[in-house]
Amino acid sequence: MKRLTIFVVLLVLIQPVFAEFAMSPGPVDFGNVTVGSTARRGFPIQNRGDQPVMVLPSLDGEIAKIASVSDKTVLLPGDSINVQVHVSMPENAPIGKTYKGRVWIRIEPSTIPGLETTGAIIKQALIKDVYATAAPSPKVAARAVAFPIDKIIIILILAALVILVILKKPIEKKKRKRKKK
Repeated sequence: MKRLTIFVVLLVLIQPVFAEFAMSPGPVDFGNVTVGSTARRGFPIQNRGDQPVMVLPSLDGEIAKIASVSDKTVLLPGDSINVQVHVSMPENAPIGKTYKGRVWIRIEPSTIPGLETTGAIIKQALIKDVYATAAPSPKVAARAVAFPIDKIIIILILAALVILVILKKPIEKKKRKRKKK
């Protein structure tokens, strides 16, 4: 009976603990981000467990080429943090291209002195999708609109000249017929 009691006590002592977290639902959608500019979005994570943990955010996918994420931090029981994602849309980003990826939030035991995790916490990962689409800057958009208008004006002028030439020929023929009479 002593062995069974010791086994149960050991099992309880070494049983891993899953930390509990709350994270806002849905993706981090930046929508349109003007080329050459930066945008920032955040989302909260709350530690609902009873142990301090280390929160290590990172990015993967195409979004990792143009974005950065908050530094690692210790999250105490009951506390919340706002994980920030910063997108810097390059000047040469193709207009309309959507950069996709994920924010990975690794949860690990805290090793910070005074804030150590007491107990075995299973390493976990929380995942959130991230999207950002390259949008034209106002200067590029103005140039894009001005270019076709210039062409339209040239086409209208040419069309008017062609109409004048076409109309001039029948008028000249009528004048010649009158002179012959």
